[in-house]
Amino acid sequence: MLTNELISELVKMGFSKAYITKVIECFDLIMQNYNVSKKESNIVAYDSFNSNQKLYDIYFNSRKFQGYAKGTLNNIKIWLGKFIEYLPCSVIDVLPMHVRLFLAKCSVKRNGKPMANSSIEKIKQIISSFYGWLINERIATYNPASNIQGMKTPFKYQGALTSEEVAKLKFACEDDRERMMVEFLVSTGCRIAEFVNIKLKDINMQQQSVKVLGKGNKERVIYLNKACVNAIKDYLSVRPKEGIDYKMAEIFNLIPEAKGEYVDFNNVSYWHYDSEGNVEIWGE
Repeated sequence: MLTNELISELVKMGFSKAYITKVIECFDLIMQNYNVSKKESNIVAYDSFNSNQKLYDIYFNSRKFQGYAKGTLNNIKIWLGKFIEYLPCSVIDVLPMHVRLFLAKCSVKRNGKPMANSSIEKIKQIISSFYGWLINERIATYNPASNIQGMKTPFKYQGALTSEEVAKLKFACEDDRERMMVEFLVSTGCRIAEFVNIKLKDINMQQQSVKVLGKGNKERVIYLNKACVNAIKDYLSVRPKEGIDYKMAEIFNLIPEAKGEYVDFNNVSYWHYDSEGNVEIWGE
C-alpha cells in the first residue's frame, strides 16, 4: 500500500516511468528492514469519503504508471470516478446492491435513451477490476461486482464493404489526402486510433510496410499493397515538409464533414449507409 502511495505521488509530480521504477526498487530494498504501520486517529478510524477518493487516486495513478492506454484510463476516470461519487459508504462496505443501483442509473443516458448492454458491462468490469486491486492490496475482502451476472450482448455481424462500395469511397475522394486515407484504411484494416499515430519514420517504402502501435502498446508490422504505396507517395508529394518525425496524420487530424464543419478525427465514422442504402463519406 505504501509503495502504491509513493508511485501515485511520483506520477503526479511528473517523473518518468524509468525514474519511478528505480526509486521504487531502492525503496523496497530499504523497507525490507522495517515494519511500518499506518497512523490511525483515535477519534475517526476511517473517513469513508476522503478514503474512497484517496484509494481512487492511488488506483488510477497505479494504472497510469503501468502504461494503460489513454482510452482505458479515460474510461476509468469517468466511470470509476462517478461510482466513487455515488457511493453512500466506504468502498469496503459496498454491497452488490450498490453496484446494481449504480449500473441501473448509468443505463439511461441524459437524452433518455438506454445505454447499450455492452457499455454497461464495461462499466461493471471497471468496478470489478478496482475491487480486484483492493483485494490484492488487502484493503477489501470481497468483490461486490463479481456476484452480478453479465449483461447479454447480442452479436451483430457488421459485414464488410463490397468492391462496389469501396469503389464509391475512392471515387468520392476530393484530394490526395483523402485518397491516401481511404486507401490506407481499406487495404490495411487499421483502427483509426492506430492510423492517426503513424509517423513518417514508421513507413518503409522499400519493404512496403509500416509499423503500427495497437492496443496494449503492442507493435506490429503490416504490409501495404501497391495501390496504397502509390497513394502515400502522391500524398507525400504535396504534404508540407515540416519534418520527418511528424505524425503522418498531424496536418489532417481534423476531418471535414459534408457540411463543411470540423470534427475530432477519432470520432469520425468514415462511411455509413443513408436511408436509400448508399454509402456516405465522412458522416457521423
